[in-house]
Amino acid sequence: MASDKPLLAICGSLICFAKNLGSGCCGRKTFGLLDTEVINDKIDGIYNVVLSNSKKISGDFTDAPILKELEKGVKVKARCSKEIVGIRQVNFWGYSYYDDSGESYKDFVKTII
Repeated sequence: MASDKPLLAICGSLICFAKNLGSGCCGRKTFGLLDTEVINDKIDGIYNVVLSNSKKISGDFTDAPILKELEKGVKVKARCSKEIVGIRQVNFWGYSYYDDSGESYKDFVKTII
């Protein structure tokens, strides 16, 4: 279960908080706070991302992870093609890409201001 304090993890930090580490994450340690599996080094480049509110943005991925095996209570916040690249679990947001528009992070920012 995620922390009761708002947390935002982007790219590498998303790996640090995942409960399960898949391929590309061998030998890494995790805090195990986020109920998902992370598979690393899957996406590289600038791609279109579709957010859960149907808005489309560009995401900048650098050897970025994808998310698999979401447990109950984890909501998909963003997809790149068919891959899950953004999630929310309670007060924890995780994105595998950098969004320079900030659109992906709006829900998170609302909780801290």
